[in-house]
Amino acid sequence: VAFAADDEEGWERLRAEGEIARAWRSAGIPAPNILGEHPTDRIQVRERLEGVTGDIVEQRLFGTDPAIVDRYHPDAPLTAFGETLAESYGELAARIHRAITPATGAALGLGAHPRLDLEDAASRLVQYGASPAAVAAVARLRADRSSPPPADAVLHGDLHFHNLVLAEDGRIIGVFDLDAVAIGLRWTDLQYLHSLGPQFVARG
Repeated sequence: VAFAADDEEGWERLRAEGEIARAWRSAGIPAPNILGEHPTDRIQVRERLEGVTGDIVEQRLFGTDPAIVDRYHPDAPLTAFGETLAESYGELAARIHRAITPATGAALGLGAHPRLDLEDAASRLVQYGASPAAVAAVARLRADRSSPPPADAVLHGDLHFHNLVLAEDGRIIGVFDLDAVAIGLRWTDLQYLHSLGPQFVARG
């Protein structure tokens, strides 16, 4: 897959992503290989990853029509595929966060990941009938907002199923789309977990 930058700033970002992919691979993270770089033309060529990805992943989590499954019910069972994926997802996030220090990320020119808008999050939780525990957790974060914790990891930044490639058994065998990689709070990479139900969260 070829990526082309329009200007020097874009090319520097592509080069940084290439360095991140190499560091991830050294740490055992299945990022794409960088197959070639052409600085004059500002083109980088990356390995194409093959496997299960996108909407198909979500359809395999619960083993029946996702439209009729209440995935938020505490007892909603995951398939074997879903259980394997949940465990693999948590492990992948942890390896990503250990692979590159924030200082190294800053040296590569990575910026800060945007912080969660807690006011908006609180109102949405109430609007969608979230559990009292979830609403209370956001309220505690809002109370501590005057002194937000420092960024503690280099994040993927967009760690969802359209940016992952899976084996048929649910193991993650590829992670791609590095254009949201940034420095931030490590839990930010788990922002999509709760939309997959309590059983996925418990195993992830």
